[in-house]
Parts: sequence; C-alpha cells; structure tokens
Amino acid sequence: SLNSCLEIVSKYMGQIFLADYIKSGKEDEKLNKKINNILKNGHLTIGTWAKVCMMISGSYEKEYSRPYLLVELAALIPSKEFQDLYRKIQEKRNAAVHSLNSNLEGKIDSGDYRENLISFINMIKSALVKTKLIYINEKASIENDGKTYETKYQILEGLYPRKEVIKTNQHLLHEQLYITDESKEKFVGLHPFMKYEFLSKSKKGEFYTVKQIIELTFVYNGIQDLGFGEGKEQEIDIDSII
Repeated sequence: SLNSCLEIVSKYMGQIFLADYIKSGKEDEKLNKKINNILKNGHLTIGTWAKVCMMISGSYEKEYSRPYLLVELAALIPSKEFQDLYRKIQEKRNAAVHSLNSNLEGKIDSGDYRENLISFINMIKSALVKTKLIYINEKASIENDGKTYETKYQILEGLYPRKEVIKTNQHLLHEQLYITDESKEKFVGLHPFMKYEFLSKSKKGEFYTVKQIIELTFVYNGIQDLGFGEGKEQEIDIDSII
C-alpha cells in the first residue's frame, strides 16, 4: 500500500542521511547530543526520521558540518518544494490515521495523496540517482602492497543483484551494506541502521531497517513486498555511534 511505501521511503531516507552525517565526521556536537537522545528514546517513527533529517540539514545550512556523499539529498531536504510536499502528505496521512473510519488505506491511496507521494518518491530518487546501494558478499582479500583490498560485492538494484569486484584502500566489512557513488571512491556504511540477508530457502535477499531501540537493543523489521517481516535484534551501544 502507499501508506507502507511512505514508511519505507521515509525510514530509508532518514537512515542513510544520518549514516552519511556520521561518516562526514559528526562535527556538530550539539546536534550529536540531540540525535543521541532521539535514538535512546527508542521510538523511531516516520516523524522521527523527518526530524532527524531536518536537524542535520540545519547543521549543514549553518555550515557547522557538511555532507560526505549525499550532497544532492542534503540540498533537496530543506528546499521549500520538498518541505511543502512532505507537509501535505503528512497532514493527509495524520488525518486518516486519527479518523474514526478504520478504512485508512482506502482514504489515502488515491487522488492528491497518491500523486503527492509519487512526486515525493521521485524527488528522492533523483537526488540519489548517482549513488548505488551495495552489499559486501565476501570477505575482502588484501593485496601484496598491504594497503589495497580486493572486495567482492553486489549492487542491489532490480530483481537480480549484479556482482562486481573493486580494489580500494578502504576495508569494507563482510555482510554489511554501503552507499557509494559512481566513482566508487567514497563509501558510507549503513550499519547499524540497515541490514541485508540472502535467504537460501527462497533464494531472495531481505532488507531489515531499525524499527525501535529498547535500551541497547536495536529491533529490526524486514521489508518484503512493501510489508513487514519478522523482527531481528542486535545489542549496540548508541554512544559508540554518535
């Protein structure tokens, strides 16, 4: 449904934007404390990720910090056109959620809401068109110079991930997700916000994004056919992240 689609896209945007800020050096100490508190609060909704995006954008606009890889997304998020569109989507969705009529999907999966959400998704896709989501499917091997790593990975797009090999001076960790650009010189690790697993029984990959944080435990939901699969958990110290 479109409601599930909004949740998936909003979480994805928020999590990769936060990961990019962390990779950039997380130089805004006041912002770091605010994000740390948000994560420790544990309830990570669509609104939470939107708030995180705007806080990071504010830091970029004041030049307290700057994006590492996602420059186009950093320019898009604070723009008036994008913010106005997101506000319309949220107002419609919130009205439907709090309505006494339980037929949420029927009320919002049509008309202006549908058109606005499609425009919203297309704007994000355009901002990310030069990036690739990759999964490190084998452990990297180090070359004779002791500095270069040969890394095998999958580009996660379309129905069938493409396998490729790259030589880089960065040690990309096995079984983790990264965002990279066309040059494949910059890599943003998405751990611990997103996971990916190849399911041998179904021969399909499954994405997991963090749903909530309970004390030190990150609880993940799987995304499958725009629905949510079974959860996974991992204990992680938030203070070690930001």
